[in-house]
Amino acid sequence: MRKKNLIGVALLLVASLLLSSCVPGVSQKDYDAAVAERDAAQAELTSLRADLAAAEDQIATSESDLAMAQAEIESLEDMMAKAAAYAEILLGASQLTEESPMEEMMELYDKMQAIEDEELIAKWETSGQLWQAVETGEATEEEAMAAWFDWTNYVYSMIFESLRAE
Repeated sequence: MRKKNLIGVALLLVASLLLSSCVPGVSQKDYDAAVAERDAAQAELTSLRADLAAAEDQIATSESDLAMAQAEIESLEDMMAKAAAYAEILLGASQLTEESPMEEMMELYDKMQAIEDEELIAKWETSGQLWQAVETGEATEEEAMAAWFDWTNYVYSMIFESLRAE
């Protein structure tokens, strides 16, 4: 029985050797082509990763530029709003006459208080007090006009100051 087993094992080994020599292997040409294809795919992947990194850097730069531009726009809008507030006050004051109702003067005064410029308010009050003093003879028209011009010059200077880039 042992002999039969040995013969069976031997036949099995011979059969497997014969069968393995019949199975075609991968030719060197096919292998080289597959390796070249793999290497090309890896090179393309590396290139695509570099392109992606460059695109991400460009996006980050663009986002930073956009944020800076938006901040500049906000700053310019603030400058324009401040200048517009002073211009509106100057326009309102230039339309006042001796016959203007007190409500118009108070509206203008409220606008001055809204921009919180103490010097503007002080110059306005001084001008108003001098005009009242002219009516009682305690001040001259020249003094009142000088105060008025001082106030208007201040308003003009604040308009220009508001529009000056920082």
